[in-house]
Amino acid sequence: MLSRGKFALWVTLIALVLMAPLAIVFAQRMSQELEREFLQRSELLANNFADQVRFRLQARASEDPAQLHRELQEMTNTFVMGLVLYAQVVWRGEVLAQDVATSVLPGDLLNQAPPPEPMTKHQRNGLEYLDIWRELEPEQSYVRLGVSLIYLRAAIWEALWPMIALGVGLVIAIGLGAYLVGPRWAKAREPGTASERSSPAATKAPEPIRLGKLTIDDQSKEIRLNGTTIPVTPREYALLYLLASEPGRVFSPQEIIARAWGDERFIATEDVKKYIYLLRQKLERDPQKPQWIVTVRGFGYKLQIPD
Repeated sequence: MLSRGKFALWVTLIALVLMAPLAIVFAQRMSQELEREFLQRSELLANNFADQVRFRLQARASEDPAQLHRELQEMTNTFVMGLVLYAQVVWRGEVLAQDVATSVLPGDLLNQAPPPEPMTKHQRNGLEYLDIWRELEPEQSYVRLGVSLIYLRAAIWEALWPMIALGVGLVIAIGLGAYLVGPRWAKAREPGTASERSSPAATKAPEPIRLGKLTIDDQSKEIRLNGTTIPVTPREYALLYLLASEPGRVFSPQEIIARAWGDERFIATEDVKKYIYLLRQKLERDPQKPQWIVTVRGFGYKLQIPD
């Protein structure tokens, strides 16, 4: 008959052998799912950048080229923050605007032509990033973004380490239980687990928000200004809906992230500034002198009805 110590050791080893493959498979699947979600959001960011550039080129094509260059450069500078390491706009082979976070990447990075694939992974100076580019019309025209993978790696580790700690604790608990019970109780019983169920309460669809000439219809997810529908992305809509829910109230960037995008990963406070900028381009008559979305320095942003 096995001694109590040997029995506990064997049970612990068996638990490790049985749980390790499951843990590895679970970790791989979780990492793949997080990476898939991150790649999708990076592609959406690149598409959004390309759409903004197309809109600006179409709207300003007949105007002063120098003014167009300044506006594109301002847009490019706005995108290069947080996850975005660099941004570039090329039109008919000519670089109209670009910006590189030279603190982490060399400034001559964008002198090289984009790779054949629309999205590729690279590593430079110890930094992993995605090189994403989208074609524009006409030929030799495109936009290009570099998206850092550091937040993805951090998110994977943040998601996995509690599971690792739980697995180690479970193995230790199994071994300790086997030691206390002894060989006479070699057949262990697994405790049942109760699952909590929650049923979402049915909520009545809210009435559209009407603020002056601005209407936000949450049922159709449409924003109309002066009777004209304004195309927005889901993040832009969520941000504007939050500001419009309490006109005049100042929302901090942290509160905007928590209340507008709380279920999303890879969001930083720099993204709030970016999407405020994009909304102003669509809503304001003069984005440089905003009347709808106002910055309250040191505190955040609020939505007000222009006079």
